Amino acid sequence: MKKKYLFGGLLAFQCAFAQIGALDPSLNPGAGADSPVQAIALQEDQKIIIGGDFLNYDGTPRKRLARLNADGSADPTFSIGSGANKLVTGIAMQPDSKIIVTGQFSIFNNTAKKRIVRLNNDGSIDTTFNTGFGANDDIESCVLEDDGKIMVGGMFTSFNWIARNGIARINPDGSLDNSFDYTGDPIEVTDIKKQPDGKYVVNAVTKILRLNPDGSIDNSFQPGSGTDYPIQSICIQSDGKILVGGYFTTWDGFAIGCIIRLETDGTIDTTFNNGSADYGVLSITEQFDGQLLISGIFAHISGVQREKVARLNPDGTLDPTFDPQLGPDNIVLHHVMQPDGRIILVGDFLNYNAVGRNRVARINGFDYLSTATRAMEPMASLYPNPAHDGINIFGPETQQVGRFAVYDTSGKRLAVDFDDRNHADISKLPIGTYIVKSAFGQKSYTTRFIKN
Repeated sequence: MKKKYLFGGLLAFQCAFAQIGALDPSLNPGAGADSPVQAIALQEDQKIIIGGDFLNYDGTPRKRLARLNADGSADPTFSIGSGANKLVTGIAMQPDSKIIVTGQFSIFNNTAKKRIVRLNNDGSIDTTFNTGFGANDDIESCVLEDDGKIMVGGMFTSFNWIARNGIARINPDGSLDNSFDYTGDPIEVTDIKKQPDGKYVVNAVTKILRLNPDGSIDNSFQPGSGTDYPIQSICIQSDGKILVGGYFTTWDGFAIGCIIRLETDGTIDTTFNNGSADYGVLSITEQFDGQLLISGIFAHISGVQREKVARLNPDGTLDPTFDPQLGPDNIVLHHVMQPDGRIILVGDFLNYNAVGRNRVARINGFDYLSTATRAMEPMASLYPNPAHDGINIFGPETQQVGRFAVYDTSGKRLAVDFDDRNHADISKLPIGTYIVKSAFGQKSYTTRFIKN
């Protein structure tokens, strides 16, 4: 028997018609972080891991890493001892709830850990993850892959005494993966994104490269001569096009500032409103509906005031419905979108729209209908749930072909494809809970399913 499930359950109990871009008062960091927050990751239980250069969070000692409850309070069950001795730049959540932490540190909780450490869910060091000497210089980015391997990028030239020019792949046990070896010119990598075909798009300060799965350069990707100032962020869209943000004012000799979209071959996408930000774009996320959330240190988008956070339409024009008003009063270094559509910002701001939020704030991302209103709408169905090999989704009109995206509970979009019968093979997904965002016509829905 087919069971029907009401989509949109993740935020169905939120207040009706929350203003898009407005501060979400349900997350209050209190005194917050006492220095910049640079990294953030979400746990399946809605708790939040943050990292940066802070020593205290809400008046409690938390050296450069902390876990927050969903309401923004410090989680006392997460104990990292003396923490990191230098900046934390990256955090990645594993499906087993272990936590990868990277940065500039050489010591973590009085233990030698050269720029990378894996923690158990309680904050203790996972001693089964052994990276040896680790990286000989800063790690500035990390990406967890579906097979448990970890891509890291940064300023290093070796990993565990083996030459690696700015980028390396690590096995789940911490050893170096010798099947990946970039042998090009030394690069400093501040962002890495993996394409569904296994290739990597990496930022090399003022250039962008695409690497094959073995680390060799993909010469079919031709983005031109690069930029005049640093690139900071990369986002691979669901259609394969590549968004790039940073501090640059030129791209391949053209006057294009701070945000650009590239075709899959690296050439400039001229259908996009390139160069709309007046200053640095440091973080970019594609929403399920194709709209783009950007954050950084800009003050205007296409001449319209948007302080540090904005939403763009799929063509790069400003979405006027997303209005942060005064927004953050200083730089936003990173943002993540929760599965329920709300957005968490971290950085070096002290206020959001004139309300105190020391370096951590959550804002509304969608205008959700109330529970009562949604309950009267036609339902969509997902079955089976729990599922093992495949899932099927049908809209209110059963013959509709939908558009779908599958995410893990940290908000990472997964490479799961649906056919024209709205069926997806999930046999390769690890056991766990997942979120599906779907659209039928002008209606969009969100639901969870369990892979067993």
